[in-house]
Amino acid sequence: MHFKSSLLVSALLISTSLTHFSGYACGPEFPIKFTDHRNDAFSVIPTIEFDKQIKQLAQDLKLKTYYGMRSPLLAYKYVAGAMRETKSLKKAKEVDTSGIPGEYRLYTLGAIAFHNGEFPQAKTYFHQVLALPEQARQELTLSALYSLSRISLMNIHSEKDLVLKNKRLDSAQKYLNKIINLNQNGWLDPDELAIASLGEIGFIALQKKQWSKAISYYATQFKYGDEIAKYSILSVISHISSLGGDELKLAIKQEKVHLLLLSYWLNKE
Repeated sequence: MHFKSSLLVSALLISTSLTHFSGYACGPEFPIKFTDHRNDAFSVIPTIEFDKQIKQLAQDLKLKTYYGMRSPLLAYKYVAGAMRETKSLKKAKEVDTSGIPGEYRLYTLGAIAFHNGEFPQAKTYFHQVLALPEQARQELTLSALYSLSRISLMNIHSEKDLVLKNKRLDSAQKYLNKIINLNQNGWLDPDELAIASLGEIGFIALQKKQWSKAISYYATQFKYGDEIAKYSILSVISHISSLGGDELKLAIKQEKVHLLLLSYWLNKE
């Protein structure tokens, strides 16, 4: 049998073993832990050698890492906590915030609105954080950008208007690219939102069926130590393996897709 034909057959076999991963790529609703079908899902994870080969598909992207650094959100946790405990924007605004910087007050109001599903109000507050002078938003700029990206991606699976869907995906990616650029330019990133952004961009690429790009970003996320990225990679494999014949043939012609499917199949226990 011709090698590529063998790979096509392998892809179809892979699709039957990765059913549980098809909806688990990074994104706004990505679960931190597999609560459903956990044992079945973990039974298809390939060998450690597969981990090494994933990293070979990563980009040569330099990010600053801050392992163990204290999150800036803890600095004013008592005042911010008092605001959050009100569970409403109206009452939160009544909390005395005279002792905290403006970016914390605005970000917390945005977080409360986000938690309550009041996304237009949340966007307004997060944009207000970004509108502050640069020196007045050194600690929560990346958090505001990340929150805006999550609003753009919220419920994206149920978006029926393809034009609007792509517009929302592009908007989210713009925020995420900004986070990565700021990290590279020395902005503090103790919550490692640049690494998380790699996964979100991978998710966006997956929605657009940009297979090689999704693989590249997830692999880079994994290279930086985010184990969740491995399950996102498995989700990419599942999506590709479920494609129809002609579409699958085109996908396999992409070098990263070809290498990933081959690596998975050779290293699956």
